[in-house]
Amino acid sequence: MLPGDEAALEAFAAAALELVREGGLVGGLAALARAVALAVGAQVVVVRLAETPDGPLVARAVSAESSALAAELEGTRIGAAEI
Repeated sequence: MLPGDEAALEAFAAAALELVREGGLVGGLAALARAVALAVGAQVVVVRLAETPDGPLVARAVSAESSALAAELEGTRIGAAEI
């Protein structure tokens, strides 16, 4: 393993636990976003989910170094075709 890999693995394990806990979807997605940011060194990670099969993708969790940017991105919607 490379330096920092252990912290990333621990973050992914914590996110997985949060996702499987009852009622933990929002917290689990936030933990997953943090784990991805840590693993790849990203300044911003946005987790988007479709509310309906043909609906827009909604930002359900954001991990960002800037809390202002995270607040701005949270809840934003984009069409799947835009990705």
